[in-house]
Amino acid sequence: MAMVEESVPFLSFNAACSPQIDAFLESNDCTGNAEQDPALDSKWVLWEQLGLSAQRDSSQYSQATQKVATLDTIKAFWRYWNHMPQPSLLLEGKKFLRIKDDGRLVVDALMLFKD
Repeated sequence: MAMVEESVPFLSFNAACSPQIDAFLESNDCTGNAEQDPALDSKWVLWEQLGLSAQRDSSQYSQATQKVATLDTIKAFWRYWNHMPQPSLLLEGKKFLRIKDDGRLVVDALMLFKD
């Protein structure tokens, strides 16, 4: 019996993984609603966890995990979401960095939680 390879459906905004995404986004342009900013049904909170040293303890974890923003409108959500890296880019070995006064820090995790 021959095995049939089935494609698993997925969504990626990375054009290298989904070449048709640019045409899709252009065909669903919502610029006519630019003045509106509807509230989300729930508030969402974006957190980031910065790289930790080899010796990890709870105090380092709490210092490394920081609230970035509370998102309560559609525009606020997309303002942050459009700058988040796609997971497929991270598979290519790329890193997400936070530049601060004390240098560049690798962001180990981005988390989005319902408030």
